[in-house]
Amino acid sequence: MEKTILFRYLPMAGVAGYGTLSVNVMNPSLMIRMSPARDVTNVLLGLSVAGSLLYVYDRPHLKSSPPTKKLLYSGFSSVVFNFGSVLLWAVLRSSTRSNCIATIIGLASGAGLFYAGHNYLQLVDELATKK
Repeated sequence: MEKTILFRYLPMAGVAGYGTLSVNVMNPSLMIRMSPARDVTNVLLGLSVAGSLLYVYDRPHLKSSPPTKKLLYSGFSSVVFNFGSVLLWAVLRSSTRSNCIATIIGLASGAGLFYAGHNYLQLVDELATKK
């Protein structure tokens, strides 16, 4: 049960945080209206980083690695993926005038990046387990 929560449900929460983070970066005024009490950017980023870290940590291609190396590799990939996404969204946001269009671009690019990353990890797992 703990493994299911840790490596299935928390990564799913990370995906939700990642999607919400894309909206937050691309259209901050929308998120301020939803959560006026405080800026939720760091919470969403933390949730997304933690979720993707746990997702990568439990992948078959890292199964034979020691826990410290798995943590290092999954932490690196999670941070690069999430901060790279935030950087891309910030650049896209600066070139978009409409909040509506920015939100759509954020959601679409986030979905595309997630899809590419997920498929890449599946390929790596397949190649690693063919040996």
